[in-house]
Amino acid sequence: MGVLNLVRGSIHMFAEDGGAGRIAGIDLTQNGEVIVSLFAAWGTGQFTTGLLDLFVGLRYRVFVPFILAIEAIRTSLALSFVWYLKPLPVDAPGKFLWPVVLIVILSALWASRSSSEAEPTANHGENKTVVPRGGIEPPTP
Repeated sequence: MGVLNLVRGSIHMFAEDGGAGRIAGIDLTQNGEVIVSLFAAWGTGQFTTGLLDLFVGLRYRVFVPFILAIEAIRTSLALSFVWYLKPLPVDAPGKFLWPVVLIVILSALWASRSSSEAEPTANHGENKTVVPRGGIEPPTP
């Protein structure tokens, strides 16, 4: 998700048309500057989310299920708006990619949760021998 968010965020921020015209096929002859500006603002959110996704995935893996749950909620909401509540007047690639991305996110969320449940728990003092400071082990009973 981190790489995907970095790539699409970068396109929305740095492409001349923000990807709205070239990629999504949105007519930019009317209010094009507004659309490009909104795409750029949207891209900043995607880009920073991509950085967070990568940071969590590489450094704080315990938060991966949480990040994936947020991504699933956000993708579900975006999908429901683009397809049903406020449908796009064009067949943008993202419109058709979001259902696939949602399935991948939900699969990853399922895998991350079930693998964390399967991990062995730490041994919290059970069957441990405490060695005193002198380095001599006590006799075993």
